[in-house]
Amino acid sequence: MRASGIVNMLGRGATIVTPFLVVTLFEARGVAGVMALMIGLLVVQVVTVFALGIEPRQRSLEELKGDDAAPAVLKEAS
Repeated sequence: MRASGIVNMLGRGATIVTPFLVVTLFEARGVAGVMALMIGLLVVQVVTVFALGIEPRQRSLEELKGDDAAPAVLKEAS
């Protein structure tokens, strides 16, 4: 439950900060700068899911709970 709260907090913080960041970046770099920021953030998301995500492969969540398929980073955190 802790991880869910932390992620929710970070998401809300990003929601607060993003409009200010976009306006500042737009004034400095224009539309290209804003698009580069958004694309960069999406790339970070893709890499994070690729590195830390668990592939369910048609299995239920109960089956995944005890699975050894989780990366070492996730095992250390739990």
